[in-house]
Amino acid sequence: MEKNRGRKKEAMDVYREGLKKFPVRKIYEDAATLAISLELFSEARSLLTEALKNAKPGTHGGIYLLLGRNAFKENTNASLQEALIYYERAIQTLSPASFPESDLRSLNIARLRSKHHRGNLAFNFFNGEGFKIIDVEPLDAVTEGADTVGGIVTGK
Repeated sequence: MEKNRGRKKEAMDVYREGLKKFPVRKIYEDAATLAISLELFSEARSLLTEALKNAKPGTHGGIYLLLGRNAFKENTNASLQEALIYYERAIQTLSPASFPESDLRSLNIARLRSKHHRGNLAFNFFNGEGFKIIDVEPLDAVTEGADTVGGIVTGK
């Protein structure tokens, strides 16, 4: 209820208390999703690591996807490398239809930014000038470049 009322910090406290009594995968995942939205990246990583421990074999794909999102949103060089690892694990575990297009775009942006110096410079330039990267498609040899599509962000 707290989360739906826009009281995310209070909702996070409820999740923390709930996990003390009911340490189950679903609550870990929900708490981690909320932690990501609050930019509590380290806490989200810890929660998702616990979720992995509680997951049945062969059901890790959704958790890898959340770990990839968390690392991507953290937006450091190290976390982008981490995002690549988790997104690639998610791709191996999930069916192609259940891998969201937004996560595929994040994976491609992480590839561009972490494997290509000029790609990272271009991303930072466009992002800093008010453009939103809509799509990135790395070339076969990712170190050679990528096609990038951007749009202007309004309301800034």
